[in-house]
Amino acid sequence: MTSGDGVRRGYYVELNPSTNEKEIFTAEISDDWLTLSNPVSTGFTDGGSMAWGVPDAVLLPNGNVRLYWVEDPPAGGREHREWIVSATSTDSSGTSFKKDPGQRTTGGYVDFEVLQAKAGDWIAVMSSTPETLPSQPQGLFVGTSKDGLGWDVNPENLAPKSMSYLDPTGVAIGPNQWQLVLARSSNSLGDRDYTLVETTLTMS
Repeated sequence: MTSGDGVRRGYYVELNPSTNEKEIFTAEISDDWLTLSNPVSTGFTDGGSMAWGVPDAVLLPNGNVRLYWVEDPPAGGREHREWIVSATSTDSSGTSFKKDPGQRTTGGYVDFEVLQAKAGDWIAVMSSTPETLPSQPQGLFVGTSKDGLGWDVNPENLAPKSMSYLDPTGVAIGPNQWQLVLARSSNSLGDRDYTLVETTLTMS
């Protein structure tokens, strides 16, 4: 993404060898898209969590950046499934962040990808936890929001249930329409083979 100060940057997870923890970093991307430079830690680490990471960066209407990623909630309770959390940058550089309170989604949604971040009109796609395999597939779900913090996720799986679909990403191809690319795999536990598939999402 291009941050509010005009710098093209990426956000990714890296293993810190000194702490043995996974950590979200950001770095500048070269003009040919092949080189990362000037890496900076965002300060967010996994804390030993198993389900963690997959950051998605979004440019806010005010020029700041928001990061979304998966966290593993504390063990216990009726449902031990992943959360989506977020942090918002303190300025337009997108390098220093403050974590937003609470969770964006609960109940096992993962691979969060914001497609649209307009003032009062946000749209995201996401997958569901692999913890339900093989009885329930990983599916494709759509969420809407007014501010990118409080999300209403439609519980209907839009993908065929004969396979699992995960890691969606998308680009706008028209008004209220996005081309999505997803990974597809069998509804099985353990090692799986993956293929990339595409589809079109249209919002009315």
